[in-house]
Amino acid sequence: MRVLKLLEKYLYPVALGPVGYDPQFPDDWNQLFIRMMNRGTNMSYVAIDIETGEVAACRMVDLVQKGVVTDLNGIPPFKDKKNIDIIDLCRDICKGWDLFEDFNITEYADMFGLVVDEKYRRRGLATEMYRRGLNYLQRRGIKIVKCSFTSPFTRRAGHKHGYTEKQRRFFHDCKNKEGEILNPNSDPANFFDFGYFDLRNREIQ
Repeated sequence: MRVLKLLEKYLYPVALGPVGYDPQFPDDWNQLFIRMMNRGTNMSYVAIDIETGEVAACRMVDLVQKGVVTDLNGIPPFKDKKNIDIIDLCRDICKGWDLFEDFNITEYADMFGLVVDEKYRRRGLATEMYRRGLNYLQRRGIKIVKCSFTSPFTRRAGHKHGYTEKQRRFFHDCKNKEGEILNPNSDPANFFDFGYFDLRNREIQ
């Protein structure tokens, strides 16, 4: 699948590398996204080069519904310990944050991973993926969109469209249950953050 190849090449190493992703074990994440895309509530979208047919960019988005357990709010059947550590970290960073209660909603969109193929970068495509994606979700009736960042570049694109940070953790504070830093070679000045887009009063752009 073309999308999975793009995720393996660009998303996992860039977005998950700072928190310990091992490129030898992409299958856990591939299977997570395959399950998501087959579940019937998948809202992911792609940008296609109309001249070549290549996938230029992809944004993975899932619908999270109150009372419905999925990989993103449950326990995915991961096999690799490093991938399990990453999921545990995500849960720990978001501990105590209940979007359903905070915003009085029964569903929200979870944006997990924006990837742009290297040869299509520096053209404003990441920002455009946010604009069109948020417009689409807003028309779909979504009020709140959860999102996360490890890259300052995609984070910057998110802030251009109203992203609000809720929780953050610097990379060298991202540790497993044994107290080990998930990636000691990560940039200690950068961080993993979770936040949201509030679409309730947003104007379609």
